[in-house]
Amino acid sequence: MNYKRKANMALGISVIFFCLCVVLRYFYRDAVIFKLLLFVAEASLVGGIADWFAVTALFTKPLGFTYHTEIIPRNRKSIINSTANLVETDLLSKQTLKKHIDNLAIVELLVKYFDEDKERKTNYIDKLSQFIMKYICKKDLKVAASYIENLLRKEGKNVSLSNKLKDFIEDKFIYENRIVWVQDLLNKLSKGELDELILTISRKILANSEEKSSFSLKNLLKKLNVSMAEDLANLIKSQLKIILTELMKEESGLPQECVENIIRSLDGIELSPASIEQWKLNLLESTDFKPIIEAQLPLAINEISINTIVEKLWDYFKENSTIKSAIDRGIKELICDLLEENHNVIGSIVSDTLNNFTDEKLNAFVEDKAGEDLQWIRINGSVLGGCIGLVLFGFLNLIFEPYVSPIIRGLLS
Repeated sequence: MNYKRKANMALGISVIFFCLCVVLRYFYRDAVIFKLLLFVAEASLVGGIADWFAVTALFTKPLGFTYHTEIIPRNRKSIINSTANLVETDLLSKQTLKKHIDNLAIVELLVKYFDEDKERKTNYIDKLSQFIMKYICKKDLKVAASYIENLLRKEGKNVSLSNKLKDFIEDKFIYENRIVWVQDLLNKLSKGELDELILTISRKILANSEEKSSFSLKNLLKKLNVSMAEDLANLIKSQLKIILTELMKEESGLPQECVENIIRSLDGIELSPASIEQWKLNLLESTDFKPIIEAQLPLAINEISINTIVEKLWDYFKENSTIKSAIDRGIKELICDLLEENHNVIGSIVSDTLNNFTDEKLNAFVEDKAGEDLQWIRINGSVLGGCIGLVLFGFLNLIFEPYVSPIIRGLLS
């Protein structure tokens, strides 16, 4: 049951109560109780009718009465302008909006929006990858290759290749990574895939020992009873298996020794950091990378590879608070600049929207927002009118008539 029906019911009850009291008063003229009830009913009815008239006059002409009625339709222009001004200057002022914008963590909200729904995130990454694919395919590969080459030369000079090489070696000897390539080598040794390579190396070792007359190497080979390349190859193969098996152990100290020996070699004369960096610079200066890049671009440009790159960039973006703060700040500055230039649009939107309302729709809009309170005014009018009638009746019959009225008559006589 809506409040308009409740208010109408309250007024109807007041009318019925009044009629009933009139009848009772007619038959029991000397009964004080019915005199009281009639007084209360009159006051309740007057209050209910007055408030019904007042509330109805806001929207229409009650009983066809034209004087100061239809308040909202007649003042629609003033109401619309006042509402638009209220929204623009008070409710959604520049200062209020900027304060709310400053308190928003826009980038964090975007991250949460994408990450809380995997399917949504995948769909957006796929769309972005397809867009990148289409964009790249429209471009000349030679232009892209030239750009990548210039980027490679520029950024390559800032990369310490010797440090990267050391990091790479140390990373490869971490147990989780080491176990992968060690197991692969052991499988290849077991299947004989490396036999030809080991035999070739063995022949070169034996040939070098003869050519250079290396006494220590000759003595070592004799002590090991190695005279043929096949024997040396078997020895190397068996020792490799022992070393690789030791490397498979998580608590083994051998991996650290290997890393230290390799890094010491890098720090030596032949592979010093300076020589590695000079070799890198010479390579960057003298090598024409464009043909290589052009040949590899068609293979590298596919949706799967771009998806992988985009996902890695997204993960990097999420972890980088500096980038997120910079983007967040940039978005807020952009929004605030747009707000500064176009804040008056808010008032225009409100004004245009309300101007499109007919009188009936405007009335319905106001009733929808404030109708409940307006109908309570009507209900309260009937209830409060009855209460005031009760108080007045008590005052007139218990105070005025017995005490005040004789005094007035005495003064006037």
